[in-house]
Amino acid sequence: MVISGGTEPFVNHWSLDGRLQIAVPTSASCIFCIGINSTSSQQVLTAGGSHYKIDLCTDFRYKDFSLFFCDT
Repeated sequence: MVISGGTEPFVNHWSLDGRLQIAVPTSASCIFCIGINSTSSQQVLTAGGSHYKIDLCTDFRYKDFSLFFCDT
């Protein structure tokens, strides 16, 4: 499986033969960075982009919640 972001508000999951499997909606209109923590027992995917929120997915098929940080 290949996971990608880009100029749309989705994290895309592709099969190795090039078919789009899943498009997970995100807070950002463009996705610049995707991170996966695969070393722990609970895998986490994070996606950040053109928005102040960072989306977290514990199940890679949907967004669980978003983090944001306030400047006080």
